[in-house]
Amino acid sequence: MLGTPVLFLPMIDWSFRVQRPQQLARCFARAGHRVYYPGLRLGAGPPSPQPVESGIWTFALAGDPALDPYRDRLGADGVARAMSSLRELAAEHPLDGAWVIAQLPFWRPLAEACREAFRGLLLFDCMDDFSAFEDHADCAAEELALARTADLVTAASRALHAKLAPASRRSAILRNGCDPEHFGPAAARALRRAPKHPILGYFGGIHDWFDAPLVGALAARRPEWEIWLIGDTYRAEVGALRDRENVHFLGEVPYSDLPRVASHFDVGIIPFRVNRLTAATDPVKVYEMLAAGLPVVSTDLPELAHLAPHVAVARTPEDFVARVEEALAEPPERSAARRDLGRSHSWNARFLELTALMAGAEAAAGRPASGVQPVPEPPSPRTLGIGHDRSDLLRQVVRLEACLAAAEDDRAHLARELARIERERHSLEERLQGVTSSRLWRAAEPLRAIRSRLRRSPLPS
Repeated sequence: MLGTPVLFLPMIDWSFRVQRPQQLARCFARAGHRVYYPGLRLGAGPPSPQPVESGIWTFALAGDPALDPYRDRLGADGVARAMSSLRELAAEHPLDGAWVIAQLPFWRPLAEACREAFRGLLLFDCMDDFSAFEDHADCAAEELALARTADLVTAASRALHAKLAPASRRSAILRNGCDPEHFGPAAARALRRAPKHPILGYFGGIHDWFDAPLVGALAARRPEWEIWLIGDTYRAEVGALRDRENVHFLGEVPYSDLPRVASHFDVGIIPFRVNRLTAATDPVKVYEMLAAGLPVVSTDLPELAHLAPHVAVARTPEDFVARVEEALAEPPERSAARRDLGRSHSWNARFLELTALMAGAEAAAGRPASGVQPVPEPPSPRTLGIGHDRSDLLRQVVRLEACLAAAEDDRAHLARELARIERERHSLEERLQGVTSSRLWRAAEPLRAIRSRLRRSPLPS
């Protein structure tokens, strides 16, 4: 494969809810980079890399399984054990010149060791104000130390960038995004104007930043509205909501099924408390809801201001009810504008921004900038009819890949359906044959009786 290796030191496991880490990893893999994505928790066994998608491997880093990446620090012994796993991995999966992408302050000492051992570069990709989490240890010092040592810092919001930029050598805002092709089918749902029971939908973590009293107020003020809440309820006080007949907890829904579920929503809602944590949050779900063509109503999160007027902001329960009613009454043509906005915030667009930033960091470090190219330039773009712009090229490639993947899925589905129909045909034939044989046997009973009597009676001479 082309391109430099990319080693993620992530903030979530690969199998967790699909968010920025997995989406960026997939972008790197599609662009020809070998991507390595270890588990969040350390383990006792060998790395044993396993491919999870084309170009992406997961594996285990050796270390103390009891260490909590959100509450503990990684000491010198932990770094040494984890590095032994990486050197073992590098024997068959070379990591020379790798970009190390640390997404959690916990990884700072290991990220530094990786950069030195593999002569690579270090990116601190910051998605949250980690020191603002109530269930995390105070990691403000490690957060700033990682920003100082990194060759490049990308922050998902203006607030995070303002916090980290003074400590970093090179930094930029890199917002979250969405996969428009994934959520596009939800926008093709049958438009339901003035539905009898409108559905307000939310998906994501339902944690201590989720404003359960606000949702309870919406449910009480408009009992004819149904409120669907998708996600785990870790550290959320939602007992009172469970008693509401029009509030439904659907639990975690796989990323592959989100478009199908979202196709039932009439309005997407983001009912977050406004505090230090959420003030620095750029919710992935808002871009996904827009890509699905949904009107979105949110509490007054500062980072959503750039999406106005496509995202309505509410500051009180009464205000929230009014904004939802406005969304329900709007003309269906507004959906197309939201989908266009969602497409402009695709993960592919974010990846192009990121690769340009990484190329700049490589140049500053005296490395060839060719290591982080999204896709190779074709010999003659004009003859392909797709122009010279690299963004257009990558969008064409990704769109074709998505179409190919969809075609493969359809072919696999048709093959399964054909096999099922064939099994049913055989079963029906066997049953029909049994029924037919039984009926013929019963129909021939009088003839057999006549033959039997003829055999016993002597024929006249």
